[in-house]
Amino acid sequence: MTPKEESQSVVICQVRSDSMFRIYLTLGDGLVVQAVIDTAAEVTLVSDRVFKKYQVIYRY
Repeated sequence: MTPKEESQSVVICQVRSDSMFRIYLTLGDGLVVQAVIDTAAEVTLVSDRVFKKYQVIYRY
């Protein structure tokens, strides 16, 4: 990086956790979890706890 490049600032807009769209989701047996809605996401993530509890079948 040149000295000129080092002195330039770059601002990247980010969605922070306090501005994400969140919902409470009730799963089949009544377990309530908090979910984040991300319409631009390429993947869906769940916690290990939920994954193991429901014995999710992984399909690709």
